Amino acid sequence: MPFKHKYLLICLFIAGFLLLTFFFHYFGIRFPGLQFVQELLLIPVLLAQVIVLIAGIFRYRKFREREVLAGILMLAVGAVLSLGSFFH
Repeated sequence: MPFKHKYLLICLFIAGFLLLTFFFHYFGIRFPGLQFVQELLLIPVLLAQVIVLIAGIFRYRKFREREVLAGILMLAVGAVLSLGSFFH
């Protein structure tokens, strides 16, 4: 599997996790065991988001791959929404 496909899958996972976190917080949805797991994973996922975003920017500047650009945009949307959920 090429790098660009792996990168897109990683971005989908990170952005999906952050979107779920945002919507759970926004709508006040609480699951008994899930909130602990969600809080436990949030900081590592945010750190992974920054690392993957920086790697994607360098990769896109060199190779101009559409899949990498799509991943960068997904991460940017996830970052904005997750920051919005912190300051909501």
